[in-house]
Order: sequence, then C-alpha cells, then structure tokens
Amino acid sequence: MRLTSFAAVFVICAVAIGAEEPSERHRLAENLLNAMDMGTQITASFEAMKAVMPAQFEQMQASVPADAKGPKSGIGADQQKKMMDKIMDICAEEMKWENVKPDYINLYSETFSAEELKELIAFYQSPVGKAYLAKQPELMQKSMQLSQKTMMRLMPKIIAMTTESAAEAAPPVPVYAPRKLVPESEPPTDIPRQPVAPASAKESGVSGVFRVAKPEMLMLLSHDGKHLRPLCDVPSHPTIGSPALSPAGDMIACDGNRPGTSYEGTELLLMKADGTEVECLGNGAMPSWSADGKRIAFSCNAPRGVWVLDLAT
Repeated sequence: MRLTSFAAVFVICAVAIGAEEPSERHRLAENLLNAMDMGTQITASFEAMKAVMPAQFEQMQASVPADAKGPKSGIGADQQKKMMDKIMDICAEEMKWENVKPDYINLYSETFSAEELKELIAFYQSPVGKAYLAKQPELMQKSMQLSQKTMMRLMPKIIAMTTESAAEAAPPVPVYAPRKLVPESEPPTDIPRQPVAPASAKESGVSGVFRVAKPEMLMLLSHDGKHLRPLCDVPSHPTIGSPALSPAGDMIACDGNRPGTSYEGTELLLMKADGTEVECLGNGAMPSWSADGKRIAFSCNAPRGVWVLDLAT
C-alpha cells in the first residue's frame, strides 16, 4: 500500500513538473521577446518597407518596355503609391504586436530550449545585444536596398520570361499563304457589256443585270451608272465580295470563298484593275487600302481581329 501511494505521488509530481515545463519556456520566450523589443522591430520593418516601396516601383516601371501603342501600360505612380500604402496599412493593423504576440511566444518556446532562451536573454540584455538591437532599423533599411538592387538586376530577365510566356499563351498569329496566281481566273468573254435599264422601285437596274449574269463575278459599273460589264470571274472562289480599288486605281482587292467554306475560310484576293492576274493573299475579308497603296487592312475571324498586310513583305 505504501509502494502504491509512493508511485502515485511520483507520477503526480512528474506530471506537475511536465506541466510546468511549457509554462517556464513560455515565460522565458516572452522575456526574450521583451528583451528583443520585438513589437518595435516589427513596426520598424513595416515602416522601412513603406519607405523604399515608391522608389522600387518607380525603378520597376522604368524597366518595363513601352507598349506597342506608345504609352506604357499599368496604373500611374501616384495610384501605385496609394494602393501600396493601403496594403501596408492593412498588414500593419493585422500584425499589431498585441495581436501576434501569443503566436511569437509559442514559436520561440517551441523552437528553443529553456537553456537557450536564458542565454539569448542574457545576450540581448548585454551591451553588445543592446547595440545590435539599436542598429536593427539601419540594418533592415540597408538590407532592403540590397534586395532592391538585386531585383533590379533580375527585372530584365523576369520581363523577358513573362513576355515569352505571354507570347506562348497568346493565339497564334496567322501565317498567310504565299501570294499565288489563280491561273483559271480571267475576264469572262461570254457576257457582253450591258446597259443598266430603269426598273421598278422594288429593284434597281443593277439587280436586273445580276439576275441574268453570273452573280459570282465582279462587275464594273460606269461612272454615270448607265452601263455595267463583267470584270472578273474566279471559279476557285465562286463567292466574291467587298471589292476595294487601290488609291492609284491600278489594283483591286476583294474577298472570296472557295466552294463549301464559311466566313472562317474567306480569303483575300488581289488583281489588276482590268480583272487579270488574280492572286490569293491568304485568309481575310473586307479589305481596305492604305493611302499610299502599300498596305491592306482587313478583318479576320480566325484568329479574330483587324489586321494589316504589307504587300511588299
């Protein structure tokens, strides 16, 4: 019976000692954090970050290449500063020492033993430890400046990598078919020049001619609107539309569809003003000439958008 009581007392004491150990380490951890003035250190680190942030954004903005349209993309420096100030204020409010102190006590008590915590407390209470703490803000600011210089050296590589990734993710740029002559295209000879006769209000004289002629042909109307004649027949592209005369008046651009194709398969056609030497320029529709006659703007459905084709290249 005495042995049993002694064993019970031993177990209770052991449990009590074990229960006191975490409390002792927590107490030592709190003393260490007080000696380190951790709350002030955290506040100083946020202030140091806020101090260098505007200059860092300005340098990063300077390293970004100009947009193809001219001005650089992104928000202005003032907006960036306001945004970062708000972010830093939110972080500072969340990281107030009274809010995070219990987490720091747990962290230090779980990381260091009681003996280590005692030695650390002795160090930070010594003249050298106090000098180290006093110079922490200066060290923090200079270390952030070093990090900033490193980031500036890395920015060109980061921008190049980002640009490359964006190019890989972007839809492919259309590769136009080589300009090729459509050999079977020639001015029709079986449909003569026809007058445009007056018609009823429901249809025009031109509509009457098109009812007789092959509708897939390009037609040429006289400047006075009295005569219409076939200009070009392109059997490879039975459906032709959107003709546009070049500024010099020597070329015509239009669009056409091969049999069985929809709008996605519409192609650009280029020919002389007399309807000869028809060339296929590749996919595109609704051409429009530049003032110098060297480029053609057109719409495209796949990939969707408005494109410019340089006829020389």
